[in-house]
Amino acid sequence: MKIVLFDFVFDQKRPGISGLSDIVWNWAKHLVLCGEEVHIVAPYPTATQPPQGVIPHRFPLPPIGYRNIVGHILIVLRGWQEIRAIGKIDVVQAPEYLSTAVFSLLSRTTPVILRVPGNIFERLERGNPFDWSTTQVLKMAARLSARCCARIIVTSEEMRSWWQRTGAPASKIVLIPNGVDTDQFRHIPNAKVTLRIDAAKPVVLYVGRLSREKGIETLFEAVNLASEDIPSIELHLVGDGPLRQQLAQVARHYRMEHRTVFHGWVDQPNLPVYYSAADVTVMPSLSEPFGRVAVEAMACGSPMICTTVSGAADHIHEGETGFVVPPGDASELAVKLKRILQDSNLASRVGRQGREYVQRELSWEAVVRSMRLEVYQVLVPGQRT
Repeated sequence: MKIVLFDFVFDQKRPGISGLSDIVWNWAKHLVLCGEEVHIVAPYPTATQPPQGVIPHRFPLPPIGYRNIVGHILIVLRGWQEIRAIGKIDVVQAPEYLSTAVFSLLSRTTPVILRVPGNIFERLERGNPFDWSTTQVLKMAARLSARCCARIIVTSEEMRSWWQRTGAPASKIVLIPNGVDTDQFRHIPNAKVTLRIDAAKPVVLYVGRLSREKGIETLFEAVNLASEDIPSIELHLVGDGPLRQQLAQVARHYRMEHRTVFHGWVDQPNLPVYYSAADVTVMPSLSEPFGRVAVEAMACGSPMICTTVSGAADHIHEGETGFVVPPGDASELAVKLKRILQDSNLASRVGRQGREYVQRELSWEAVVRSMRLEVYQVLVPGQRT
């Protein structure tokens, strides 16, 4: 089968490991291993080399820029020119709905697949980070993709509901969660020593963008409450974003500045060390389409707490593979933190069972296998899968 993957949501200095680009590369890598012919169309720098066996088609960024909605639209249109130049293909797949809206309108014969982590209408309800003009374009793009794409691949039951509300027929929606590279994301021995963290201090870890919809202020409040019984608890935050300075003030407010560590962005290859050093990883999001952090942490054997709005909650069996709390509920989160940090046997068991679940259900091999059987084979009958 001849598959084109479109990629443009990434930091220009870090393609393949930032934005949604790492998902595209993982898809490409495992599709090639399955014997498919895979092309990636993207505005990659010349030196960028996608996974072995993948055929790249690079094009320059438009002069108007990158981080604005006009630039994004120009990138998509330029990408379509590259896709057409490839010749006859079986499917086009993209990880966001601005691209698929345009491709669906321009493509007359090739099925367009949207594999999407989120939905603008969910964002509008729970915390929209986009400006007014971008929001209007994304609303239109979401409706067009819902109506015109051959398939909408969602990563959670909640996202299935949002895409149905956006206008996608139930018959077009397929639930296939994001995968995780279980070779890369694994438990790293002596991780606290590597990071120069006192082994006697319980570590609560947050990984992700420092922005309002992530619910990080709730995490600070919960850690402060838990510290009444566990005074040596430390909060480590990996990531950056618009709330960085405000969160430093929150730390001072709770007198946690000496027990809070801001690590900034950490490249993916180094993340397993941080997950392995954590006594518990928390994803306190108010809005979260799936939350790769949760499955990455689980793959590394870190006990996981996420909120009920996260798609990761689909994979949490309470007290077995992790824990779930309501969004914004600092008291309940503090209870779960203390339960894990004060019971090493529970933490060890949950961490082990979480990793076993991810290896069995959420490896990239398992996820790509489901995609080939449930989507590609249906859209392109007669192809070997």
